[in-house]
Amino acid sequence: MKVTKNTGNIELAKQIGLEADPRMGIKVDAYMRTDDPDIFAAGDCAAKFSFFDGQPTCVRLASVACSEGMIAASNLYAPVRKCMGAVGAFGTTVGKNSIGAAGLTSKAADDANIPYVVGEAVFPNRHPGGLPGCIPDMKAKLLFHSETGKIIGGHVRGGEATADMVNIVAAAIQGGLTAEDLATMQYATHPLLTASPLGYHAMLAAENASAKLTDSRPS
Repeated sequence: MKVTKNTGNIELAKQIGLEADPRMGIKVDAYMRTDDPDIFAAGDCAAKFSFFDGQPTCVRLASVACSEGMIAASNLYAPVRKCMGAVGAFGTTVGKNSIGAAGLTSKAADDANIPYVVGEAVFPNRHPGGLPGCIPDMKAKLLFHSETGKIIGGHVRGGEATADMVNIVAAAIQGGLTAEDLATMQYATHPLLTASPLGYHAMLAAENASAKLTDSRPS
């Protein structure tokens, strides 16, 4: 068996007769197998499908590629792990500000005709707020399906805790957690690392959305 690194290049796949689309990548199934069951593809060269509706997506992120690589490696001898689709989790930093997101944006949910409610929270990322490194207006915005209450997306802007909070959002999406689950979850906090346990952004945003979900349900 030969393992070949192929970053966004499908020429080799085409040369050996694998089904591949110039825009989407090499066709794979949920086990990362190509149309030749003895050949696997993962990362930027492999076609992607959305976690949310199973439709093709052009999401190309390290978080997706690493997951696909783990799945492909696990399935070399027997199909034991399946790809659940691209969630799309990322984080980055610009100067002293960090941003990150996972799952659907409002526009993506609108385009897919997915009904949702938004929960938001703005709170200092330290407690108390006068501590060094505090960002007084760190913000989290979470999207929840208005019928199931499950989280479908989230966006965070703030300090060093941004990526960790986005990872919570990504895990919650993949685990099918609801606004109630996130509003009552127990979170690890520390004065120099995070917001107050009473002001943790994911919790507050989920509580905000939970109230809206309750108000929108038929009495």
